[in-house]
Amino acid sequence: MTAPEPSRVRVLVLRAWVEDAHPSVLRVRILEVDGAGDETRPLAVVDDVDHACAVVRAWLQRLEAGRSSP
Repeated sequence: MTAPEPSRVRVLVLRAWVEDAHPSVLRVRILEVDGAGDETRPLAVVDDVDHACAVVRAWLQRLEAGRSSP
């Protein structure tokens, strides 16, 4: 297995928290970072597990297809 080209490497960061005033409210901020760590782009802020999973799935499918994120 060879190392991937840096231009094809991406990192997805999920920052999740529960609102203090509303303990049942989940928030997830999703960021994409390029492989070199030089550029960070926000992808989404969502408020439920299903939506977070959908964003992650779409991101992985774009990566697999060789397309960059929108």
